[in-house]
Amino acid sequence: MTERSWPVRRLSCDFCVGKNHCDQCSREVTERLLRCPGVEAVRLDLKEGTVWMQGRDEDALLDALDEAGLMAG
Repeated sequence: MTERSWPVRRLSCDFCVGKNHCDQCSREVTERLLRCPGVEAVRLDLKEGTVWMQGRDEDALLDALDEAGLMAG
């Protein structure tokens, strides 16, 4: 089991004009991440730009971030 935290940025946030629904987007992306193979737990805060994840291994976690449209690092 691997546990990691990263600074993240969601690509679609760059095009968001409202900048007022970060909590809703965080919930939606968290649900998407939890459906990815190898991901066990997620805490995502798009407003702060942070994610904590727990899962099978680091590759599975990074693949999930990519699939969800998040850039880590």
